[in-house]
Amino acid sequence: MNKTTLEFVAKAVGGEIVAGADICITGVSIDSRGELGGKLFVPFKGARADGHDFIEAAFSAGAAAALTERIDTKAPPNAGLIRVKSAAEALKSLAATYLATLDVRVVGITGSAGKTTTKDMTAAVLSKRYCTLKTEGNFNNEIGLPLTVFRLNDTHRYAVIEMGMNHLGEIDRLSKIVRPDIAIITNIGMAHVENLGSREGILQAKTEIFNHLRGGGVAVLNRDDDMLRGIFHKLERLACFGLNRPEKGSLLDVWAAEIEAEGLGATRCTVYIRDESGKEKSFVIKISIPGSHMVENALAAVAVGHLAGLSTEEIQAGIEEFTPTKMRMDISEHNNMTIINDAYNASPDSMLAALDTLAKARGRRVAVLGVMAELGEYSENLHIDVARRAVACADVVVLVGRAFMVGYEAAAAANNIYYFKSQEDMLEQLQGLLEPGDVLLIKAARALGFERTVKVLRGENDG
Repeated sequence: MNKTTLEFVAKAVGGEIVAGADICITGVSIDSRGELGGKLFVPFKGARADGHDFIEAAFSAGAAAALTERIDTKAPPNAGLIRVKSAAEALKSLAATYLATLDVRVVGITGSAGKTTTKDMTAAVLSKRYCTLKTEGNFNNEIGLPLTVFRLNDTHRYAVIEMGMNHLGEIDRLSKIVRPDIAIITNIGMAHVENLGSREGILQAKTEIFNHLRGGGVAVLNRDDDMLRGIFHKLERLACFGLNRPEKGSLLDVWAAEIEAEGLGATRCTVYIRDESGKEKSFVIKISIPGSHMVENALAAVAVGHLAGLSTEEIQAGIEEFTPTKMRMDISEHNNMTIINDAYNASPDSMLAALDTLAKARGRRVAVLGVMAELGEYSENLHIDVARRAVACADVVVLVGRAFMVGYEAAAAANNIYYFKSQEDMLEQLQGLLEPGDVLLIKAARALGFERTVKVLRGENDG
């Protein structure tokens, strides 16, 4: 974060300075236990604790200033204090105001699946020419996104921002903060359908990213997605990507052909770019993780690279040098087994895509799958769909969690499927189901913490 003043913060958040003057602020934190020297501490009210109770500790740790909703909060000498109505809203307002002071172009990314990999690939491409910052970890919500913005400074020219949601209105609020210059939607699947009711509801929520698209901004959409094709006519500046050559051109079209899997190690394909004038060019890329869905993610990144003025050589190098976020199709060899660690999260779409990738593996294929969350009335049918696809793609299928019981019952005739109520029950018997040379896919909803299964398989400390 660039250095700023207490006065700037107060004006940005609509707050009242009740202590301090001429305070220099060099960062923002919501954690009183971290390194707080020179930073503004923002107290949050959580389910178990109220950050206001830790303002004194934040000052003791070196915080230069703090926000507060309380009238009785005190600041030590030479520290600043700003009273606000809502610390949570103040954080978002400050992020939006701070970002507006920077000469940074923002790429916003949302979608039902593939957001994180698309973010990583896009940042890798842009970094070949520009100083680029990207969302780290799961900082893609109304707390994490502002904190990502505060990591920006005058050296950055691009910010690649992931936007997550599970209710209507969330993407709108995130988009309002960053006002993207380029907005990507990877696809419209069934993730969070419990809260949004249908794919139509999910589409409505995801397209909120366009509510605050800057003037002259570009929407980058997946042409292969049936829901997204239905909104093309509503968008003034549109770039499209997909696995098939489009007949009708848009501002920019990117597609792939000659897709070849190189085992589980990589995927190679030829990328085609056609600009608004109809001029075409092509080049070959090698993606370091397998699966046709990863090709789609790469094509979105290619589109952004072209819109940003990068050469084909720069785009190609960025794609080939990208490394995936931890627990996203992370492939490793341990104890004479190949482990595909895709345990970060799971939606119906990402489950099916991961299983299709497993199906192409050489060797005895084992799918260890935990339940998917937030599917509501669709849960039973979607878990059945995944179970049936699993027995078609894998030699051994291990299903974990009560929601998968119906899937187990629907696919049990395959004789290669096992069911366990919990990860603990599964771990007691998993080793007995495995053989040397197996290729294992590990995937489940985030709440299940299936990285524990990966650690056990790797012989790591399960503490």
